[in-house]
Amino acid sequence: MKTVEAPAPALAVDTRTQAGRKAFDGVLVEVLKGVTSGMSARDIAEETDASLQQIRSAVARLVAKRKVRFEGKTAARRYWARG
Repeated sequence: MKTVEAPAPALAVDTRTQAGRKAFDGVLVEVLKGVTSGMSARDIAEETDASLQQIRSAVARLVAKRKVRFEGKTAARRYWARG
């Protein structure tokens, strides 16, 4: 009988508090710095262990603050940190 290993638990990303959102936004900007071809939301999720909803919310905050830029629509959207 073949045994199946349970996947390793993802790191908890707590964005329910202002401090948690600010910390995650900082991590997200660091991940996006130096990216030459942009990163998709799924790429960011793999890198940060955050949910797609957490990433969408963070990106919206960072785009409004002009710290992140994007190109493309929906699934083809790519993100970069601004200068």
